[in-house]
Amino acid sequence: MILPKLYPILDTATLAQRDASLLSATRAFLNAGATLLQIRHKEHWSRGIFAEAEAASQLCRERGATLIVNDRADIAVLLDAGLHIGQDDLPPTVARRLIGADRVLGFSTHSQAQVSAAALEPVDYIAIGPIFPTKSKQHPDPTLGLEHMREWRALVKLPLVAIGGIGLYSWSVKTGPIPPGISLTQAGVLTGTPFVPGTYTFEIRVSDSVGAYFDKTYTLPVDQFSSGIIFFTDTIADASVGLPFAQLLQASGGRDPYTFSIASGALPAGITLSLNGGLSGTPTVDGAFGFTVLAVDASGLQASKNFSINVRSNIFIVRTDLARAIIGVAYSQQLVVQGGTAPYLWTPFGNPVPEGLFLNPTTGTISGTPTAIGDYFFAVKVTDARNRSAQASYSLTISPAVPIFSSTGVLNGASFKAGAVSPGGIINIFGIGFGPGELAAIQIQNGIAATQLASTRVLFDEVAAPLLFSTLNQVGLVVPYEIAGRPSVNVVVEYKGLRSAPIRVNIAASAPGIFTADSSGKGQAAALNSDGRLNSPQNPAKPGSIVVLYATGEGQTDPLGISGKLATDVYPKPQLPVNVIINGQPAEGLYAGAAPNLIAGLLQINV
Repeated sequence: MILPKLYPILDTATLAQRDASLLSATRAFLNAGATLLQIRHKEHWSRGIFAEAEAASQLCRERGATLIVNDRADIAVLLDAGLHIGQDDLPPTVARRLIGADRVLGFSTHSQAQVSAAALEPVDYIAIGPIFPTKSKQHPDPTLGLEHMREWRALVKLPLVAIGGIGLYSWSVKTGPIPPGISLTQAGVLTGTPFVPGTYTFEIRVSDSVGAYFDKTYTLPVDQFSSGIIFFTDTIADASVGLPFAQLLQASGGRDPYTFSIASGALPAGITLSLNGGLSGTPTVDGAFGFTVLAVDASGLQASKNFSINVRSNIFIVRTDLARAIIGVAYSQQLVVQGGTAPYLWTPFGNPVPEGLFLNPTTGTISGTPTAIGDYFFAVKVTDARNRSAQASYSLTISPAVPIFSSTGVLNGASFKAGAVSPGGIINIFGIGFGPGELAAIQIQNGIAATQLASTRVLFDEVAAPLLFSTLNQVGLVVPYEIAGRPSVNVVVEYKGLRSAPIRVNIAASAPGIFTADSSGKGQAAALNSDGRLNSPQNPAKPGSIVVLYATGEGQTDPLGISGKLATDVYPKPQLPVNVIINGQPAEGLYAGAAPNLIAGLLQINV
């Protein structure tokens, strides 16, 4: 995405103070050549403001401009506009699912850590600010300045937007002397050659064209010029084979910065020297290693010093998770040791390995055919030729040859209650032997969720269900709409072609459940307030405002539900009536239907 040089933000509160409407401001910016605009409305979205925003959106489309809505994903979707979110709004991954892949998504940041994290999110541009002092917000974040903007530009490849204090700037020294020989230009540059040593503290003021200003105090040390470089580091600590090592070499007496390199000799294998003098890495061989380091300062002065690193040989077990075993099936897993001196002796330590398995004392291989299912915990010890030893603890899950579950393990995905399920309902099934040890997440193929994840399937009267995730002991899925009208069905979990015994599960026209914030089925609802932020005791909904709830189990829809389909163009609604009671009082239902861009079976309710 290529951003224009100017990105106007139309703040409705600011426009109201100037007796300007949202539509008139939009038209003015478009006439001036703007191609990207944002609507920022922090109050309740009334019918009037929505109608004005809808007209502004239509005007942008006619002019070929892009419109962005601040904070509100639902308003953005309704206006067919982009979305800009902040650090306290919906997570970018959730916002992206709501608005779809084709709409522009921007994300505000206020620190280097937030910029780096934003680069990994599914956003189209990153906003950084405020760059200069701003009067458009009551409680703005700390001013960052252009130096941070330049510094953080190198961290990400996404387009960046600078926000805050736009205008022409003037720079001045407010208090304190700057070093003699140094001057401050109108461009805000300290330049010159200092000639009096000392530490100088002074305050700089930058002002823009509308009267906003920002003051900041700086300290600038001026060192006495030295003609000789001295290594501050005397010795280097010992290192150990297989263990991370780090030490910083330092020098003084010259002009910063210093550049370090190896002049002769060699570092231990696995250790490197960075240009700033950092020795780091994980040594792979033991012994004593001598080398000479050359330091060069900013003026080109050089100095060298001889160093040595003593690398000790440690023995340790490379800890890895053991692969899952299947009862009655041959099993083999190699344990790995590093360091020490061969040959090695492997022995059980504490609890033995599971029955039917054997720890080879020479190779460290666990092999055999397990005879009992369960989760087993044990430890091993390895001893080298010099009688040095290391220990490690392991856990091993032995699963049945076929998946096992019961009707009590079939739970509503929102309420976590057992009982009848409904067509299109999101449910979880708990048991053992369902799939691999690691999580296998949902896969979307041509807009429909796959019915097989990591060799796992769930069948309702032989109809494969769309899967949300699969693990060793749990699978999340959507009940196929195809079983609507049946009083009960046989449910089977299949892993790698091996099937569980069929479990009879009752089918109901509806089996509603509301999703909760902690996914426990209890407590705080997973709800959004009218400002687009998560509802919570710290962020309660205002009386009379709109709240968005998420539920499942509404049953068959109109038009008829398509199992696993994402709601991207058609938003089916429940055939059965939907009523919401809040604190014993009926709430006005504004919308009950498919959640935009999410899987069929996830019900969105606006009240």
